Amino acid sequence: MERRTFITTSIAATSSILVAGCSGSGQAAEHLETAYDAIENANGEIESESERLADADIENGDGVDIQTNAIFGHLDTASTELDQAEETASDDQQEQIDGVRSYVTFARASTEFIDLFADAITEFTTGLSYFKTERYADARDRLESTESMFEDVDSRLNTVRTRYDDLDTDVFNDVDRVSVESFQEDIDKLEKQVPALEALTTGVTSVSVGMIEFKEATTNFEDEQYTESESKYEAARDEFATAHSTFSDMETEAPTEVQSTFVELTCTSGGLRDASQHYANAANAMQSGNNQRAQDEIDQASGAMDQCDY
Repeated sequence: MERRTFITTSIAATSSILVAGCSGSGQAAEHLETAYDAIENANGEIESESERLADADIENGDGVDIQTNAIFGHLDTASTELDQAEETASDDQQEQIDGVRSYVTFARASTEFIDLFADAITEFTTGLSYFKTERYADARDRLESTESMFEDVDSRLNTVRTRYDDLDTDVFNDVDRVSVESFQEDIDKLEKQVPALEALTTGVTSVSVGMIEFKEATTNFEDEQYTESESKYEAARDEFATAHSTFSDMETEAPTEVQSTFVELTCTSGGLRDASQHYANAANAMQSGNNQRAQDEIDQASGAMDQCDY
């Protein structure tokens, strides 16, 4: 999934905001120029920090750490300069100030989004690393934390959308207005990417919980505790069924570049769901002494586990 789309093609695209050149106070124009420089510096920091997202390697558990202090420092400077410019601004300059201020607000919201998005990606990679090493309880805990973070990410993205809609593009020239309006496409992409990541997190969380139940059920089965085994296999089945539903819903809803991932996860979770049911049936059969039926169910469970050809 392209996680740099929003940052590298949008935030830094406003480096030519027109903050001077209109009639009015020379003092206000100086403050406007300083505000412009601060915004340009903030854009440079945003672009530099956003490059770190490219270093995130979900498969290998490598997260990313975004530093935002410098960005917010530059935006604070811009806000201060705009406040000072207002003291002597003409009507034309005030219009310019209002437009630039709307961009500062948008940049703040975008930076807050980027920062939290990076944290959520990092938390997810950690949870996935635990999952791959079969530390399912640790995976569950980290992924549940990630779910909560993605709820906040979604909220922050809604704020970014609102701040974008509030931008006054009249303060940009024709070329810059095209750049600003290109934000629309980037936000549209994120509004599909974030739900896909949320679904991925939710689904893998359910699989993690299912695997905890599945392993305990298997231990119970081996210890001939068939009643307990049946109950835990059924609990595992329910978790895998939840994951299957989550993944299958995203097969067509997710961005095209990750749809194949959800197709594979749908197959895997479906296999685990069916296998758990067969093992539960086997445990039930053992309780009544029907060894042949139990073996048939175990064989079907093995087939379910191997049903995905990838």
